[in-house]
Amino acid sequence: MRTLLLSSLIVVAGCTHSEPKPSPTVLSAPVPTVGKAVAPVAVDAELTETHAKLTLRFEGAGTGLSVVASGLDGLTLTSNGALLTEGAVKANEARTFEVDFKRGPGRTNLAVSVRGTFNGAPLARVVTFAMGEGPLQQNGTTVITDDGEAIKVMNAQ
Repeated sequence: MRTLLLSSLIVVAGCTHSEPKPSPTVLSAPVPTVGKAVAPVAVDAELTETHAKLTLRFEGAGTGLSVVASGLDGLTLTSNGALLTEGAVKANEARTFEVDFKRGPGRTNLAVSVRGTFNGAPLARVVTFAMGEGPLQQNGTTVITDDGEAIKVMNAQ
């Protein structure tokens, strides 16, 4: 009888667990070491279907900072995209921001824009994080130039 009761408890305990939440996708955009000068900030993103936890690591001190998140290709923010305005950071400082959004169909992008003055120079950096599968949305009109080159004409929003 004791064995039957213990077996029943084990079976019931095994059936009452909840489904684990899917773990977030973690993406990183380190500071580029080649190319034109950009704001010295690395951006890490922990992405779920409706939320992003953004961690910005500043490699240099900056003033007059603005950090803005926005959606591309069908992604719309459901929280305020102006994450920081007129802020200042020290070298090696990290800041974390939370952003809520609604994804569009197919592949969409979350963009993070950082602007400020670093070592006396105004610099900016834009990082995008792609989510979903499939081709990008096709907007605009394709035009063939006199040289036979195909270019896409995009209307300003």
